[in-house]
Amino acid sequence: EEVYPPNAAEFAYVTDNAYTKKQVLKIEDLLLQTLHFEVSTVTTHTFLLHYLKLAEVDETTEDLARVSN
Repeated sequence: EEVYPPNAAEFAYVTDNAYTKKQVLKIEDLLLQTLHFEVSTVTTHTFLLHYLKLAEVDETTEDLARVSN
């Protein structure tokens, strides 16, 4: 995951300006529609679920973490 993902203008730049920013955004939209992606932001709850799974915590700790979130 990128902390500071590149913007569309930077993608256009790395193509040696073969594509405009608008064209980059258009193809990105087309790809997402074609693949039926549902894009959403990561929430603290989502992060917590992944962290708890990786940490392999017991059920009590997981319950307490969810309540305090």
